[in-house]
Amino acid sequence: MQQRTPVEANRPLAIEQIGLVSALGRGWKTNGSAMLLGYSGTYRQQARCDIDSKLRGYSRLAAYVEEALSEIACDTIKHVFLCTSEASRPGLFSDIHKANLLQALVNRPYIQERLGGITLEVIPEGRAALASALERSNTVMTQPDDKVLILAADTYLNSQTHLQLLSPPSREGVSRKVRVLTDKNSDGFIPGEGAGALLVGRPSQKEDQLLILSTAITEEQAVIDSGLPCKAVGLTQAIRKASERAQSALANCQYRVASASGEHYFFEEAGLAQTRVLDRKIETQALWLPASHVGEIGAVAGIAMMNMILYASLQNPSMRTDYCAHVSNDDSPRAAMFVSFERSGYAK
Repeated sequence: MQQRTPVEANRPLAIEQIGLVSALGRGWKTNGSAMLLGYSGTYRQQARCDIDSKLRGYSRLAAYVEEALSEIACDTIKHVFLCTSEASRPGLFSDIHKANLLQALVNRPYIQERLGGITLEVIPEGRAALASALERSNTVMTQPDDKVLILAADTYLNSQTHLQLLSPPSREGVSRKVRVLTDKNSDGFIPGEGAGALLVGRPSQKEDQLLILSTAITEEQAVIDSGLPCKAVGLTQAIRKASERAQSALANCQYRVASASGEHYFFEEAGLAQTRVLDRKIETQALWLPASHVGEIGAVAGIAMMNMILYASLQNPSMRTDYCAHVSNDDSPRAAMFVSFERSGYAK
């Protein structure tokens, strides 16, 4: 595994540009406004954003990546990370998936031109991939003007994945729960797909900026379908570590943004973690759920969360707004990120 350096408040990262393609639409502003207005990409809306219907499978994912990348304007990128699905994803052979995805990206001339021969470093860690990519970025950005590009592409619309989530195999004679939302199963998520792009640099004092103050990644033993009771041990540890590294308490965050996409387990986990980490009583701390708008998009979830945070912050006149973003994989990784939007001229 490549070296990863957790982000801390004394050396934060800045998200300079975002690109996002999802079921809601094409473009980070389109997605941001639609999420804040409560639109859902799972239902027909009056305004439609169709992708070329001839595109299928990995070719379609690559087209999504190309469109997300087109929103990033920078020619001095030195490193590129690609976030995608975790190796344990049902119905997916990780090595084959990575090879097919990389080949599809190679087949897009625009992507090759923009990357300029830079080798993609793949981070196959599902929802937790963005936190890992940010820690890798923190490691490789040794100069103040270094820029890193983080791409993400993922889909739950793979036929074998969909089949196993609808009819999961039994474990030791015990049936596993159906994971997908259906007419007969309310405790499930809506599968989705998408792609995103982030341009990451070091903070500037002259511009409004979205700062990553801290990251923390931990492991959870009592994962969904493990048969163990949910105690949110891993997520609690992740949020506490991120809080310490950000030098800020969870209670100082006006909002939480989570990767939960519909299943009770993840809502219970998020609630338990919040209760255990809060060090004082607070009146309110709103919980935002991008997946309720864009569906379950796996490794793209982190970028969708940052998209929602940035767009909402730009509509807010406050000089500073603080967020705690946290993600939980189906497998053991749990991650938390303390994020702050600061307007130029903010006095610390």
